[in-house]
Formats: sequence, structure tokens, C-alpha cells
Amino acid sequence: MKKHTSIEKLLIFLMFLFSPYLWADGILLTSVTTEICNLLDKKSPSLNKELIEFYHNRKCLPAWSNESGVDPQAISLLYVLNHSNEEGLNNDDPVYHRKNILTLMESISLESYKKSNPIALAQLDILLTDGYMTLGKHLYYGVLPREAFIKEWSIPKKKPMNIGDHLHDALENKNIQASLEELSPSSHGYQTLKKLLLEYLKIPNKSGSNETNSSLNSDIEEKITIIRLNMERWRWVPDVHERSYILVNIPDFSLSVIKEEKTALKIKAIVGKKKRETPIFNATLKYIVVNPYWNVPITILREDIFPKVRKNISYLKKEKIRLFKQGNDKKEINPYTINWKDADANSFPYRLRQDTGAKNVLGRLKFVFPNSRDIYIHDTPSKYLFDKDVRTFSSGCVRIKEPIKFANYLLKNDNNGWGDKNISTLINKGSHKSIFLATPIKVQIQYWTVWVDDEGVANFRDDVYGYDKNLAKLLGW
Repeated sequence: MKKHTSIEKLLIFLMFLFSPYLWADGILLTSVTTEICNLLDKKSPSLNKELIEFYHNRKCLPAWSNESGVDPQAISLLYVLNHSNEEGLNNDDPVYHRKNILTLMESISLESYKKSNPIALAQLDILLTDGYMTLGKHLYYGVLPREAFIKEWSIPKKKPMNIGDHLHDALENKNIQASLEELSPSSHGYQTLKKLLLEYLKIPNKSGSNETNSSLNSDIEEKITIIRLNMERWRWVPDVHERSYILVNIPDFSLSVIKEEKTALKIKAIVGKKKRETPIFNATLKYIVVNPYWNVPITILREDIFPKVRKNISYLKKEKIRLFKQGNDKKEINPYTINWKDADANSFPYRLRQDTGAKNVLGRLKFVFPNSRDIYIHDTPSKYLFDKDVRTFSSGCVRIKEPIKFANYLLKNDNNGWGDKNISTLINKGSHKSIFLATPIKVQIQYWTVWVDDEGVANFRDDVYGYDKNLAKLLGW
């Protein structure tokens, strides 16, 4: 006997659905309702709380069938499930019940000539509801909760969504497909990746399996996986449509100013090395420091400074690093009075501060967006590092190649009366000064290994921190 494909099964169902004989005997709605209650009473572990609550609110009344038969909204859901791979999901994932739904629909269609089958209709109803809820939550929150992948994301979570209420409204308004589409991210980055994914999914169909060599197929599959992984990360973040914001994309080693979804400025950047990764978070850039001091962080004090000072205490003088009592910048401490051998960075009562100037590791400009990680954007005296293709050299902060260009852009586009002045004038004076923006600008530090640029060109980057690799492993992709 020939096995039908999913699409063929769907066509068979549609044919029977609209047959004038399909529901000739009628369906007892009360019987289906009773069977749904019976199935829920069994308290199967596969039945989640949201599904149980959904039917409890309906008093077990079926959501996807009535006295006339299976509601056409079930076809709409099946269509979305069939096409969920276009959202970067796996439409064959058993959690969506796609194949079981098709099998039940075909069975119900064939049996309806003889008699109604309330048990099968109840099973179908629950599968459809669970399929909708699972797909809806995956589109909205992501397949994998972001906390399961990385715990320390300083990015706001999405507002909680009641999938039961969402389904209820969708059924009432008969807009199942649209209701699911609106749950996926509306952000420009996600939507452009969705279009890109569709293009790649069509490639094998255009080329033909016989003409496409294994190397090309492998490359296409790899790119499809990368796109899907980035779409998953997009589902973890809220849709924020800022008019303008700063984007630091770690795998691209770049800082961009995005205005009206277009790149207004792009600068080369250096990010954290693998053992001191630049974290992913959102913040707000509030001010620029001209000729900044550098207050040595605890990690660098413990892992970098202490070993060098213990080897040669004159290192501090050479690098123009001074000691101060914690909380007192006026009283400088003689480094020769410190027992460096037994010093502990976690309980060290002194603060190390590097003077402003050419040797300062922050360079001449520091861009501050207050955050718990003490991460900021800054200049660097090590300009030669920007010639490297892979730029993972910092201890977590973001160094940029053209800080003056960046500062002038921010100030000239800020309503603070800056006008045509150039920040180089302040730098050359050597004074230590903070300039606050009249309108602070959002900063997003993100990890995108693929995106579509303003010209519509797909850009793929190496997985420098292994985030794609780890996420693919967790998802089984």
C-alpha cells in the first residue's frame, strides 16, 4: 500500500472534509466534551498546566470541532505547523504532533461515513491545542529557555504571555495563522533572517539533488543551522524598536550606530578574549570621559598586575600606576610599603589607578554606560591590534579603532549645543573631563554570527566564543 506524504494526507483530509457525506450522521458535541474531560482526568504527565487550564475554562468544550465536524481553523494550524521550519524550527519535532494530527484527521475522515468517533475527536482536539501552545511558546520565548544556555544575561526578559488566552482569542476571531505569526519577533534582524532562511531552504529545490554536489549541500546545511541558531537567540530578547542605538556585535568585532534600522556609522572593535569574554547585555550610554583614568579591576589586579609587581615593583612607576586607599583619591600610598607577596585581590584595601595620558590602557576616550559588569567602550594605545582579523584581546571591555570619530558623531547628533566643535581639542589640552549626553543612547552588546546588511547581503562570521556550537548541542541541531 502506498504511503502518503504529509501533504497528501492533508489533501485527503480536505477532500473528505468538504464531502457532502462526511458528517451525515452528525457529531454529538456532548460526547466529545465528555471524552475530553475523561482524557484530562487521567492526568497524563504530557498534559501541561496551561492546556488543562484552557479546557477547564471551557468546561471541556472542544476547541477544534463542533456539530458540523472539524473546524477549518484546524487546517490553518496544520498549515502553520507544516511551515514552521520557515521560522527556524523543526516541523517534524514530535512536540508539535504534526504527524499524529494528520493520522487522526485521516482516520476521522474515513470513519465518518459509518459513525462519529468522539474519542478520536477528543484526542485530536487535545493534540491540536497542545500543538498550538507549544509552537506559540517556541515562537515567542524560543525553543530553549535562555537561562538554560546562559544565566548571566543583563537583557530584559519578554513580558509573560498567556498562551491559553491567546489561543482563545484566536479561535474566537478565527485567525489561528495570524495569531501565531504575531508571536514571532517583529524585530528587523529576525525578519531579515527569516527571509534569508527561506532562500536557503529553496536552494536544493532549485538545483536538484542530482546536480548539487555533497560539498555544496553541506555548506547550505551549515548555513541553515547558523541562521536557525541566530533566530533562536533573537527569540530570547524583547522586540525593542529604538530610533537609534549602538550595537556591538562580538563575532563581527565591530561597533555600529544603527539609525532607523540602517547603519549610520561602523567602526572596528576589539572584544574580550575567551577566558574573559565580553558579556551580552543592554545598557544606556550616558557620558564620555576625556583623558580618563584607569581604575584597575579586581580580575586584572589578581591575574595580571600582582604577578608583574611581585616580579618587579618598578612596573607600577613605569606604567604610571598609583596606589590610593579605597574611597580616598587624595591620599597616595607608597607601593614599597605594601606586602605584595601576601596580597589578596579580593580583600586588597587599596585601589590602583593609572594616570591619564598616552600610556593609559583606555587611551584618550572612555564611553560609559553604567552596568554591573563594569564594561565600557574605550580607546586603546595598541592600534596595531586592529589589523588582526580575529580581535579577541581585551579583558571584557570593548576597544574601538576610531574613538574620536565615534565621540564626535554622538555629540553632534545630541541636542547638547556641541555644534561643530571637535573633541580632539579637549583631548589635546590634556584635561580630565566628563561630557554628559543630553539624550542618552541605548547600547546593545550582542552575539550575531549571521545577519543581513543594509544592501541585503548575508554576512556570516566565525563562532568566536563557541555559543553556536553549544546551543546547537543543547537543541540537538
